[in-house]
Amino acid sequence: MMSCKSDTYYAALNTNHQRFDGWQAENAEFLMETNDQVLLLENLTALAIDEAKLRETYLMSEDAHSEFKNLAIDIQIQAAAKRIKLASVLSNDRDGLYHQVKETDQDRFDAYYLEILSQTLTNLESDAREYIKTGHNDGLRNFAYKIISSIKPVQDALNPESNS
Repeated sequence: MMSCKSDTYYAALNTNHQRFDGWQAENAEFLMETNDQVLLLENLTALAIDEAKLRETYLMSEDAHSEFKNLAIDIQIQAAAKRIKLASVLSNDRDGLYHQVKETDQDRFDAYYLEILSQTLTNLESDAREYIKTGHNDGLRNFAYKIISSIKPVQDALNPESNS
C-alpha cells in the first residue's frame, strides 16, 4: 500500500496524469480529491481534540477522527488496487485552510472549526454523489456510497436538528 503514496499532492497528480487517461484518469482524480478532503478532516479533528474548548466539540471530534482514519485507509486500499498515486500530505489549498483553523484565536476556535468541518463534509458528500451519477467504475460508485454513509454520523452530530 505504501508504494501508492507520494509525498506531495502535485507529485501524485503528475504521476496519475502520466499514467492514466479517460475513465482511469477520472477515477484517479476522484480518489485524489477524496483523499485530500479526508486528510483535511483527519487533521482538523486531531487538532480539535487538542484545541477544543467545548466538551461537545471534543467528543464529536474524537469520534469523527477515528471514522476519518478508517475512511483514509479504505481510500488507500481503493487506490492501491487501481495503481493510483495518493498524496500523504494536504494540497496547498487545504493545508492553508487547516492553518487558518489552527491559527484561529481560542475564543473562536470551536465555531470556526465546526464551520470548516461542515463545509468540508458537504463538499465530500457532493463529490461522492457526483461520482455516483457520472463515474464509470462500479466499485468506486459503491465506494462513493460508503463514503456518504461513513460521514453521515458526523454530519448528523453537527446538525442534530436536521435528523428529524
